[in-house]
Amino acid sequence: LILLDSLLQESEPYLMVGEGSAVFTGYVVDMLDLIENKMDCKFHIQLVEDGNYGDYDETMGTWNGMVGEVINERVDMAVADLSIISAREKAVDFTVPFLQTGISILYKNTGVLTISSLDDLLRQDKIKFGCERRGFTPTFFRNSKVPTNQKIWQAILEQESLASNFISGVQKVVDGGGDYAFMSDNPRMEFLADKHCQKGMVSVGHGV
Repeated sequence: LILLDSLLQESEPYLMVGEGSAVFTGYVVDMLDLIENKMDCKFHIQLVEDGNYGDYDETMGTWNGMVGEVINERVDMAVADLSIISAREKAVDFTVPFLQTGISILYKNTGVLTISSLDDLLRQDKIKFGCERRGFTPTFFRNSKVPTNQKIWQAILEQESLASNFISGVQKVVDGGGDYAFMSDNPRMEFLADKHCQKGMVSVGHGV
């Protein structure tokens, strides 16, 4: 029997934490259960301590989050809705991804505007838009050579509309009055939109 330390990130619906912070459910847990049944191994599950997926600090030369924990050999593996980007691929090894996703736009549907693309965002002036401060999405827009993407990044900087993290960006949409749209590659966008659309709150447009 092989015992493996597995690092997870709370991320509904991929991982939900029950009472006592020791009961885990969700897609990732189901996947690990299937692997246990097919292989002679047992996973010891723990949450990433700093709550981050993994960003590189150029000043310190170190990684935080799940990527940092794997690099520093504190765990054997990390399992999550973790975007595969070139910087992370240079630092750690990835398995074949269990899902594909693109950048989505989360916004409150007030009936005034329908947003289904990045061009729709650029053509209007009623809604500010932003993305997470770190991660794949800001890197994508910042380094893109596509004129539309460059205009999106310039507008985000001018509006000072970067969100500190994924959750704060989503919450700004849900709590707001329809004046903010949030963009992310995070696959949870679809799930959260479905969840809040039951109340007629938010919609998702596919940007890229």
